[in-house]
Amino acid sequence: MVTAVGVGQHGGMDWLVVLLVVVAALVAGAAGVVRAVPAGHRGVVLRGGRPVRSRPPGLLLHLPGAEQVNVVPLLAQRLDPVVVSAVTREGAEVRVVASLLWRVVAPERAAAVGRDLAWVTAETVERELRRLLGNVDLACVLREREAVAARLSVTTLPLLGPLGVELVDTDLVDVALRGGPELANLLP
Repeated sequence: MVTAVGVGQHGGMDWLVVLLVVVAALVAGAAGVVRAVPAGHRGVVLRGGRPVRSRPPGLLLHLPGAEQVNVVPLLAQRLDPVVVSAVTREGAEVRVVASLLWRVVAPERAAAVGRDLAWVTAETVERELRRLLGNVDLACVLREREAVAARLSVTTLPLLGPLGVELVDTDLVDVALRGGPELANLLP
């Protein structure tokens, strides 16, 4: 005997499959909406490249596709080494190796930068150190490393401030002279 398969005979199984597909889609969608922000970081939500809100460590909800989440580290980070070759005021070529400790102080501004903050910080400090070395005497660089490092921290403040970054500590690890015996006339 032949029986026709009607709509109602396996309808319960069809609804179960549809329900499982819908639940799986909801779970997959929810996974894209939730982002974990680890301790020592700040989650900044950007919409159209502009900061909308920032949240402390924990779970962060956002709209995928419409919003982007940047997780910004707040702890101080070491940037080693920054090597700068420069010419001092009297024309002596020096090679300075600096060790930097920097941190993010304004997560919203730092997230809006959209580039690698460590690289941008290193490039900014390198440019400013080169400018600073060009305005001091060789004797000052050799004798007063700490003073030069302190001036670097002060002069980079207005440059790094718009990025939401500050230098916590600067150390001139090594200062090497480049040149020959003619440099002996430049030393005190």
